[in-house]
Parts: sequence; C-alpha cells; structure tokens
Amino acid sequence: PEYDAYGMTVVEAAAFGAPSVIHNGGQVGAAHLLRPSHGEIWEVDMKQPMNEVAAEVFKLLATEGDASRDESVGTQAQLRSLQWSESANGRELLQMMKEILKHHAATSDTE
Repeated sequence: PEYDAYGMTVVEAAAFGAPSVIHNGGQVGAAHLLRPSHGEIWEVDMKQPMNEVAAEVFKLLATEGDASRDESVGTQAQLRSLQWSESANGRELLQMMKEILKHHAATSDTE
C-alpha cells in the first residue's frame, strides 16, 4: 500500500533480521523507523505495474556475486530495531520537543 501508518510486519521482520521492501514515495511509517539511506530497508515504487514491481524485487534479492547483501540489509535492520525502546522513544520525543520550542522562540523573537 501507499500508506501504512506503522508497518508492524516490517518491525517484526527487522527484529528477526529479515530484510523488507516498502513503497518509495508513499507514506509508510516504517520508512521513519528503518532508513533506506543506511541500508536498513529496500524501497520499490509499488505504483508500477505488478510485473515491474516483481522484477525490481527479484533484482534486489538476486545475489549477483554479493551473497551477503540480503544478510547485510537484514542485519542493519535488526541492529536498528534493537535501538527501539520506550526510553529511546522518550528521548527522541523530548529532543523533537526541544527543537520545536527553540524554533518557536526564535520565530517569536523576530515578530
């Protein structure tokens, strides 16, 4: 789907070190948890015709001389998933709130 608020299956796969594929360009909550730029998840345009989606996924899964690529994405996802905890989420939320307040204070001073 183009929109998936959280993507529990992706979270579960990450916890077990299995690589996942998500829609690029959609609003997939898992894209905020696992970062394609860090090799933690793969993105594919799911709006393409299904045969093209299948070809892209097949290309991602084909080893082409690099048998460790799938394992690497799974391992990176698993390492990232181990960082998720209530306290880690609390720290991240606190940091976001501090940044919002700092931005608000800076813009209030200029008005």
